[in-house]
Amino acid sequence: MKHIRVAACMLMLALAGCDNNDNAPTAVKNDETPAAQSAPTKDPAQLQKLAQQSEGKELTLLDASEVQLDGAATLVLTFSIPLDPEQDFARTVHVVDKKSGKVDGAWELSPNLKELRLRHLEPNRDLVVSVERDLTALNKTAFGRAYEKTITTRDVQPSVGFASRGSLLPGKVVEGLPVMALNVNDVDVNFFRVKPESLAAFVSQWEYRNALSNWESDNLLKMADLVYTGRFDLNPARNTREKRLLPLGDIKPCNRRACTLR
Repeated sequence: MKHIRVAACMLMLALAGCDNNDNAPTAVKNDETPAAQSAPTKDPAQLQKLAQQSEGKELTLLDASEVQLDGAATLVLTFSIPLDPEQDFARTVHVVDKKSGKVDGAWELSPNLKELRLRHLEPNRDLVVSVERDLTALNKTAFGRAYEKTITTRDVQPSVGFASRGSLLPGKVVEGLPVMALNVNDVDVNFFRVKPESLAAFVSQWEYRNALSNWESDNLLKMADLVYTGRFDLNPARNTREKRLLPLGDIKPCNRRACTLR
């Protein structure tokens, strides 16, 4: 199990993803604002204008690739002119995993009608993307050809870590300690308090660093006492990097003001 440690002036925290459920986890708050997925325009006047602008132009596929969209691995197909938003894209655009078969999910059409998006791709997969000739543009031009491309999605490993290099925790004002999680359901956090007599040495050794080696972390931990260990339930959306807030308000050892550094 990989451990990620964070040092603090008053507290030190060690964080690690969990693979078991020995302890009941504490529920955390989702700090993600739901991404506003703008719907493609369906205003008749606007559609007519777009159709006129693309009149006589050929419908071609400019790019098919994986991108990060709102924290999620997303397949994006970019076309040369706007697509007809009224058609059923599931009939003409297909994605098949070479190992597991047809990929579930619904196509999203971008507001400018030129991009088809399929979110939450599984990592490290060989996907066969195919577009049929019947795909239609807003100007009624058909794609007119059979297209196929194999795309290998990025090899993304499960990860969890603190969301920033430093966090100010002024007691009751802050809702929780922010962490970023990707395909990690639970996390164990160990809270350490720096010993009063070691505070000056701790600050001196930390200086302006934003990362520590394992040896340095072990050395700094000798200056602190373990005051609390807790398990927190994260459950981010699958294959999406999301921010979660670890609630500290009800944890007495964490009710003191502290500045965590990362």
